[in-house]
Amino acid sequence: MIFGFTKKIALSSFTLLILNAPAASAMDFGADLSPDSVNFFADTANPDTQLNYAGQVLLTEDEGDIFAVKAYYMGPLRASSAFAGGVGGKLMHADVFDDSFQALGLGGFLTYSPSNIENLSFRIEAYYSPDIVTSDYPEHVTDITLTAIYQAFDNAAIYAGFRHINVSAEENLDGDVDSNAFVGFTIQR
Repeated sequence: MIFGFTKKIALSSFTLLILNAPAASAMDFGADLSPDSVNFFADTANPDTQLNYAGQVLLTEDEGDIFAVKAYYMGPLRASSAFAGGVGGKLMHADVFDDSFQALGLGGFLTYSPSNIENLSFRIEAYYSPDIVTSDYPEHVTDITLTAIYQAFDNAAIYAGFRHINVSAEENLDGDVDSNAFVGFTIQR
């Protein structure tokens, strides 16, 4: 019962994110595949406030599914024009290892765009949820993604990377939800 309700909230948030697209000045839709998972996301960008929102649905073959909504502040780093970053939070509902939980992860991302290689960038994104902000069984949740992105077209990019999502608990519900290399694309509006 709780899973159905929380799943509806996550899917409703994802839908609202897409419907909010006209208010944002830019929106990205993307998908990526790994041997054991498929990941879909939508990401809004508002340069006036620099507060962005994103929704994510990660479906795995054996371990379960994660629905997430992110809010983060982003902008260029003062130290170098080659770096941009963002800090924020990720609220997730996970139905993994035959159980479900909710977690609030704090973290962000860092993007490096080398000036000598046009249209190529590298990104690391990390979120951490300690026990105090997770429901039910997890002691903590770690979500780390490394990505290389090539802007192949004016409004589309291709990317490859590695995603590692780990749920740590005292019981036998401990393990990796996803720990694989992936390839994908992003369409930018």
